[in-house]
Amino acid sequence: LARAVPSITPHSSWVLRAGGWPGAPQDSTSMIAVPREDSPQGRPRPPNRSAPDLSTAVEAGEADVRAIHTPTKPRSEADDSDDADIWLLVAAAALGNERVVVSRHAHLFRPMALGVALWVACTLAAVALLHAYRGQVDGHMPPLMIPADASTLVATAILLSLSLVPWAVMAWRMLRCRLWRWSWGDAVIIVFLWSSSSFGGFCMLSTRDKPPSSWRVAATTVFGLTTLSLVVLPVVRCCMVLARAATRKTSWRWEPRVARMVLAATAGSALWAGFRPVAVVDVELYVSGLPLGLDGYVLCAISDLHAGPAVGAEVMHVIVEKIRSLGCKALLLNGDIAEGSVEQRGSLMEELAAIVGAMPDGAYFVPGNHEFYNFAAPGGGQANAAAWTSFWAAHGVRSLNNSHVRLPVKGPEQFVLAGVDDLLGFPHLEAALPDANVVGIPTVLAAHRPFPFVDDAARRGVAAQLSGHTHGGQMWPVHLPAALAARGYLSGMYTVRNTVLYVSDGTVGTYQTRLRLLTHAEITKAILRSHPCPRPGWREADVGLSLSYASAALCLLALFISLGRCARGLRSEAVSGRQPQQHLDAEGP
Repeated sequence: LARAVPSITPHSSWVLRAGGWPGAPQDSTSMIAVPREDSPQGRPRPPNRSAPDLSTAVEAGEADVRAIHTPTKPRSEADDSDDADIWLLVAAAALGNERVVVSRHAHLFRPMALGVALWVACTLAAVALLHAYRGQVDGHMPPLMIPADASTLVATAILLSLSLVPWAVMAWRMLRCRLWRWSWGDAVIIVFLWSSSSFGGFCMLSTRDKPPSSWRVAATTVFGLTTLSLVVLPVVRCCMVLARAATRKTSWRWEPRVARMVLAATAGSALWAGFRPVAVVDVELYVSGLPLGLDGYVLCAISDLHAGPAVGAEVMHVIVEKIRSLGCKALLLNGDIAEGSVEQRGSLMEELAAIVGAMPDGAYFVPGNHEFYNFAAPGGGQANAAAWTSFWAAHGVRSLNNSHVRLPVKGPEQFVLAGVDDLLGFPHLEAALPDANVVGIPTVLAAHRPFPFVDDAARRGVAAQLSGHTHGGQMWPVHLPAALAARGYLSGMYTVRNTVLYVSDGTVGTYQTRLRLLTHAEITKAILRSHPCPRPGWREADVGLSLSYASAALCLLALFISLGRCARGLRSEAVSGRQPQQHLDAEGP
């Protein structure tokens, strides 16, 4: 754009590419006709004059013909000059400025202007439609990706599909080989990318209460790959901007290859991490004041299982068998165990509920936010969260909604296992810890969300807290917004005052896609210790968070460089406008 703008002046009457008329020289010379200062008309003629009229004007002395020779480069050395043309055309179409049109793409101005206007109008209409249908349920605004009713689902799906139109165009433009000429085959590929990603997005929005199936897993995986490319490709483009600024112009020739390799590597890693078997993570959890006789007590915890459309009976069987083999004294179900209502997922939970008999000190349940997301079910989210509590109680799993229990159930030495309701319910930490500190025995708190409960728990002298909710970021670069939302408690071990906090990456992860990148699915085997333990090393989520910060900084730097180039180009365009007889920029399109 910075090179293209200076070459377009308001005094360019005709711009004819070489080979555009009979007898033109077959090289890279561009013939530019500009009005003479002493021409009778005093103003340039319309740019759509035919070649005979142009030659007549030149012979009559009304215009001069200038030739600018630019070396012809092979297409193997293609750089961002084509992008400069296209982006200049898009900017002109968006601003409605028909004067600034690159000659090579002038015939595309009106169709592109119409397309941009139509896309903007449809997007604004979809936003208005979504705003009209979306409202609060049980006093809370449902998440955008979890529609509360059919009308909100349709409006969200339309908006999502419209948002994927520019993604499909630019993604294929970055991935395609630059040696190829654009053809109808490119249009077919773009339509395929857009339609498949839109279908995956619709499945992601609509399958929360549907039975598990392999095709739903495949569709939501496609949408997960789309989401990944939405981040990977802009990061690659920013790297190319920095490489162009630091090295040579020809660095752009490597962009398609780099984009394809990076996207393939990240997609393969996300597929492998998302569908590999759930790992067992041994965590030595220091509990201050724990009696020596309880040192080594094993408390197993699962959270963010999200059993439903993406987690069927086969996955549940593998998880249950792994829990049986760990030698747990007690089992904690720490929120977001199932997607949907009890009527939809009760049968899927039967095998997990049957494991209670294998736990000497029983199993315990704490609700998470997804237990409250059953907006479309009868009674709303609050009623269905209560139904899940009743379901687990009927199967022998004790609810720890703002309550506590002493473990081991039998024995002179004990600790307190307390639980608090989710923020969408009625959390009451003081009720969960009525007299634990008075008795003088340590307390382990189960809270689905690490924040804001850990700060209050630390003030009240809780020894340790077990949480989930963040999924460890699930997929790079979501680590950054997930860490900001959780106030930095993303994954692993933290110390808040004298309270030790452990945040699990989740047993499976979100039902919206099984993909994971720089996180892992885990069953937490918490081994309680009465003495301080060495801090564990870096986790995958720590690497993902560091890379997310680095990517954000890189993109900001590339943006500043691009804005600087655009500013220089606009200044040059202003100068060329004041001095119309100056030589046109030889690097222009």
